[in-house]
Amino acid sequence: MFWIRIDYSKILRGVLILFLVVTFLSLLSEPLQVANIKLDLPLLLIVYVGLTRGTKEGIVYGFLIGLLVDILNPSFLGLNTFIKTILGYLAGTFKDNLFLEPIYYKGLIIFLALILNDLIYYLIRSGFDLPVLLGIIFFSSILSGIYTSGVGMLLFFINQRFKLRIAFENGTFKPE
Repeated sequence: MFWIRIDYSKILRGVLILFLVVTFLSLLSEPLQVANIKLDLPLLLIVYVGLTRGTKEGIVYGFLIGLLVDILNPSFLGLNTFIKTILGYLAGTFKDNLFLEPIYYKGLIIFLALILNDLIYYLIRSGFDLPVLLGIIFFSSILSGIYTSGVGMLLFFINQRFKLRIAFENGTFKPE
């Protein structure tokens, strides 16, 4: 039976993370703004999952988070789902194909993912109106990308230090 082999803790963790994203989008996105610059936590989560777990989970998280964003703002239903699924796949391909040990590279990937997300989204949303698109990219997306990638680099740094400490406490860390 296939349901016996299902790891329920991964499913529960995924549902909890998706619940936290919906809570963030509905309650906490406004207080975390800095001078009208928004933190894109859903995109940050998609890139994080893609970079740490690979393409399959990046695609799944991208699809589910994009669908949740589309449900909360259904004006272009399916557009966020499509874009975030592609971004989850692209972030997952970086896991095995690039050397991403320095945190700055991960921050750069977060920044580029946010710019690509906004470029595709606002290109379609504006009806291919390039002056409007360039205004949004230069005055909103770049600053939001810097803010989101800064928070992402901080989270990657904390995650890396926490994993090293746990590994050292378990006796598996062997310094050279």
